[in-house]
Amino acid sequence: MSQINHIRAAILAAVSQTPGTNPSRAIQEKFNISREAVRLHLKHLTETGLLTAEGYGKARVYKTLLDPSQGQFLEKKLSHELLQKVGEDEIYEQVIAPFIAGKTNLGLTARVRHATTEILNNVIDHSQSKQAEIILTINASELSIKIRDDGVGAFETAKNHFKLASYYEAVAEIAKGKRTIDPTRHAGEGIFFSSRMATRFSLTANGLTYSYKSKDDDWTVTPAHSKSGTEVVFLFDLADERRPKEVFEMYTEDFNFNLKTPRLVSPYTIEMPKGDFPSRSEARKILAGADEFKSIVMDFKNVESIGQGFADEVFRVFHNSHPDIKIEVINANEFVQRMIAHVTRRVFQ
Repeated sequence: MSQINHIRAAILAAVSQTPGTNPSRAIQEKFNISREAVRLHLKHLTETGLLTAEGYGKARVYKTLLDPSQGQFLEKKLSHELLQKVGEDEIYEQVIAPFIAGKTNLGLTARVRHATTEILNNVIDHSQSKQAEIILTINASELSIKIRDDGVGAFETAKNHFKLASYYEAVAEIAKGKRTIDPTRHAGEGIFFSSRMATRFSLTANGLTYSYKSKDDDWTVTPAHSKSGTEVVFLFDLADERRPKEVFEMYTEDFNFNLKTPRLVSPYTIEMPKGDFPSRSEARKILAGADEFKSIVMDFKNVESIGQGFADEVFRVFHNSHPDIKIEVINANEFVQRMIAHVTRRVFQ
């Protein structure tokens, strides 16, 4: 998580714990930043709808949508315009991360982040919706995350694009992975891997529900009374400590590779921040301005894992759009290297 998102998450946590207050002074002291800097963060959170403000000057106070009397439930509606503007990673950091903070283990947190950012990216790129809704609930044993939009429906989109005879065929195309309506920007594996991050998963659209259970490693299709759009539901067992790379390794038998990194002259060096990077929007932000250079070095020494979406965006989508730009990878651990190799075999050969 970036420093900016650390600060904003801390603001949201402080306001949700004591609604009707102003956390400015506490945030200044915690992060050693100015009052003006905190004001700008509060302004951003208010403008994006994550906080509401009342009063003026020293009397100004803030509230969130999280009702302290309920504590275990959060519902947030987001316009498609906002989703496009801020990206799926920031929506995760500002809406989902504060809700699950302190309630999930490290592995589960990473899997939640991977799964939800992938689905939110699908909403942005494919849904043709006007708005989306995120509903979070948690109890002593399970976390539920529901993401729904009011677009044309995932199976309708796939059916039309692939010229299929039925929605059942569209379900099969989505479930098996490696098929996408936008091959220049997606590898077609987002839903396949995201569904396997959860204990149980369902995608409902166009009168059908595609369900997956990790215990049985099996998926089913059943009729459903669905409204317009797409509804995705993730159920996560709070005791499940698997990390995303463990899930990937179960289904990517072709992770053997021979990675060659050519020596480059005067490259543009990108030193990756510390953490895990699952989403495409993170990749796009990191690569902003990189297209002006002839060669790029990406230093992964601080990175434990990257998601399929992140790797695909950098090493296939960006590479295909800028074939004359060379990309060198340094200090990547085995998993990062294997994920890069998984999305493309030709970039470094």
